[in-house]
Amino acid sequence: MEHLLERASFQLGNFELRLFVYALGNGGSIVLSKKTMCALTSTQINNVNKHLKTLDFKGMAKLDLVDGTVFTLKVVGGTSNV
Repeated sequence: MEHLLERASFQLGNFELRLFVYALGNGGSIVLSKKTMCALTSTQINNVNKHLKTLDFKGMAKLDLVDGTVFTLKVVGGTSNV
């Protein structure tokens, strides 16, 4: 887990990093809404929508749309090095 956090802190943007750390801290797999993303990232819905268009977890996590504004985020690791 330490290795994942170190990689994430260097490779992910602020938005992705906050979601990644939240997922990692909650067992590695979470269900979240856009409203929850707003709260976690301290941003407005318009910014969440913009980030979702360019979201890149660099192979460390996977975000899937469940229904409407509900997503699953699963930490999957990755093989590249820092």
